[in-house]
Amino acid sequence: MIMLSSRDYCQNLCLLTKLFLKHKTVHESDQVPTFLFYVLTEYHPEGHRILGYFSKQKPCDPHETGSTAVIYNNLSCILTLPQYQCCGYGRMLIEMSYVLSLLENRIGSPERPLSDRGLILYRKYWKWEILSYLSRYTEKTINIRNMSQELGIAIPDIVSTLLDMKMLVYFRTQYYIVHNKTAVEQLLGSMKPPDPARRIDKSCLHWTPHSIVPMNKSTRGHDLSSKP
Repeated sequence: MIMLSSRDYCQNLCLLTKLFLKHKTVHESDQVPTFLFYVLTEYHPEGHRILGYFSKQKPCDPHETGSTAVIYNNLSCILTLPQYQCCGYGRMLIEMSYVLSLLENRIGSPERPLSDRGLILYRKYWKWEILSYLSRYTEKTINIRNMSQELGIAIPDIVSTLLDMKMLVYFRTQYYIVHNKTAVEQLLGSMKPPDPARRIDKSCLHWTPHSIVPMNKSTRGHDLSSKP
């Protein structure tokens, strides 16, 4: 996976996306430089083939270091090419967006509105990550804010997912998480686990937050997948 800054290449990506998504993509040449593009490719002897990509808007302040107290859009547009859908690549791209958010010390959330397919994909991701967190949690009390900071998922997204799983109850002016280990394990067991080959290996990540080191005009991209 590489992060690209070539205007022409990224503009062509946006035009390609318009064939499959009718909204949430930019193609005007003056708007493209305001976004970062992360492209997932598969190596073949004749070259790299695009599997999909996601984009996110650059920080307004290039010298901003980020804060976990501020929710920002860590993904603006996501596309997996039709022939590669249902193979785990969409989830992989979403996971990458959250991995980068955590490295930036930020809490991320996708740009709204989400498409129907996008909402389903995110709900599956949030559900698996939250249940996995609860399954290994051993303390008596659970703090949603701490969960948000560890997972990089925004509190509203955690709350909506817990409500969807009926694991959040309102009692005497407060919300409480229903932390039943048996129920958590049953829910996890009912889900298809992510393909290990489609997970992000942080040890292979070579990346510097854009908000700290701005991309210069001569930079074409940073390798996010190859080992040193």
